[in-house]
Amino acid sequence: MTNSNLARQMPVQEARPLPMEEKPIDLIHRKTRFDVSRVLNAAKEIGSDMGILKPHVLNGNQVEPEVSYHMHSGQKVLAHLESAPRHLGNDVVFINPKNDAFAIIHGEGEETRLAAAEYGKAFDKYENLLQAQYEANKVIEKHKIRGNVSFSYAKIIEGENDEKYLWKARLGDGATTIVYDEYGADKKPEESGLIRLETGDRIVMISKEMGLSSDDIFGLMLHPGGKLKSVRTLTENIKKYAQERGCSQAFIVMDIK
Repeated sequence: MTNSNLARQMPVQEARPLPMEEKPIDLIHRKTRFDVSRVLNAAKEIGSDMGILKPHVLNGNQVEPEVSYHMHSGQKVLAHLESAPRHLGNDVVFINPKNDAFAIIHGEGEETRLAAAEYGKAFDKYENLLQAQYEANKVIEKHKIRGNVSFSYAKIIEGENDEKYLWKARLGDGATTIVYDEYGADKKPEESGLIRLETGDRIVMISKEMGLSSDDIFGLMLHPGGKLKSVRTLTENIKKYAQERGCSQAFIVMDIK
């Protein structure tokens, strides 16, 4: 399927309901019971050492908390994941440069970090978001990993005349994705459900654990004169905000060139 066809068809394809036996299991409302021995045994059985799929999945064990990737579309994306001191972060950051896709997967505690990691692996393997969710849940159920998981997922799609769009989806409210124009105004989806991307736009995906609203981000990234500050400056401002409040950090920033 060409990128132009994908741009026209993806929202419809992703919205199409699956047969009942294939519908993904919604983990948001499930109760979490933290059992250290069971979690460790499940992790061992899965073969996960919390360093899976490096460098595509950042889960807190990478040497550097901040990594930049060059995407297939030619964009450069900066991903940051860092736990607060003496705290185990609840987020997994997923980047798939080949498919121009990225996500923040959010959980509560060590057990759901394992579940979030399974989501990351599935997103890297399956292009269809619902299939990835379904396959991840099969593994989670098989290994009895319990917990609440939510995610924000986004993908850049190229249109017929080299125009670019952002398609985004979410399960729950663990993270949010916002597209700003060069003056910091939020961009809304077109009728297709896609957000048209233009030179100077900025995409920010951020975990709810950071406690930052869209207005907060606006204030951190805008010059007094009304233009966006650099990605580096925004990143440093977000990190300073998180450090002052003692919270973990999980965010993705991309400027459209």
